[in-house]
Order: sequence, then structure tokens, then C-alpha cells
Amino acid sequence: MDYQDRSVSGTTLANNQIPSQYTNAANEGTIKVVLMDGGGNDCLQSNNGPGAVAAATSLFQTMGQNDTEYVVYFFYPDPQGSLGMGSLKTCLDSIRPQMKSLCESPTSPKCYFIDLRPVFDGHYGEYITSDGIHPTTQGGNAVGQAVWKVMQDNCIAQ
Repeated sequence: MDYQDRSVSGTTLANNQIPSQYTNAANEGTIKVVLMDGGGNDCLQSNNGPGAVAAATSLFQTMGQNDTEYVVYFFYPDPQGSLGMGSLKTCLDSIRPQMKSLCESPTSPKCYFIDLRPVFDGHYGEYITSDGIHPTTQGGNAVGQAVWKVMQDNCIAQ
């Protein structure tokens, strides 16, 4: 199995940045597995949760048409500090159940949703940087372990 990192920090779903990452990769060949997040920057940059959900809906349809088999969608832990009390948390709380439902509804691709809040619970001080949103190295490792566990438990591209 060949993995490629197509992630770009700061991108959003609603302005087609994340969907175009997928499309550009798909133009180079069949994509069997996608590991992704999305919607956080839509909330952070423009409080556009509905736009993120609409774009993710379209992206999942495109993935299904392109024979992508699996998606592992890991969704953000709660923001900390002043961000945790503002519109970012409100927006994330609003779209989290919608993204979960979207992820779990299609048969193609088969999608596994990971809510990172339980992963970070009790570890926010060591897993989140001082900006209140980005993971530390330990936090990134915890995300990777959560993703890998889902992949192992479901025999995805190991």
C-alpha cells in the first residue's frame, strides 16, 4: 500500500480546497483509502459550518463515484482557552453530528468517524498547543494511534 500526504494546513472544505486536494490526487490514479479531517478551518476562518457540510456531502459523493473504498474521518477535539468559549466551539459542536451522520450514511465509500474529544479528554494540557487548537507532537501521535486503531479494527489498508 502506497500512502501520499496531500494535506495542506489551513485549508477549508467550503471553498473547494480540500475537495480539490482529493480531485488532484484522483487524477493521478485510484484512491482506495482517505484519511481526513475537515470543517475546522471553515468554522475558524468564516464560521461557515453549513458550507463545510455541503462541500463534504459533495466530496463523499465524488469519492463514491471514483471507487474510493474507505474514509477515516477524524473530527476535532474541543478548542481550548478563549477559542473554546467562542464561535469556533459553537460551530464545531453544530457540524460534528452532521459530519458524523454524513460519514456513516454512505455505503461507498465506507466511512469511519472518529470523535477526537474522548482521545484528548484529560490530556488537553499536553495534547494542545498554547494557541488552543493545534495538537502538540503528543496530540498528533494520539490522533495517529486513534486512526490506526480504527484501521486495524476494520482491516483497512494495513
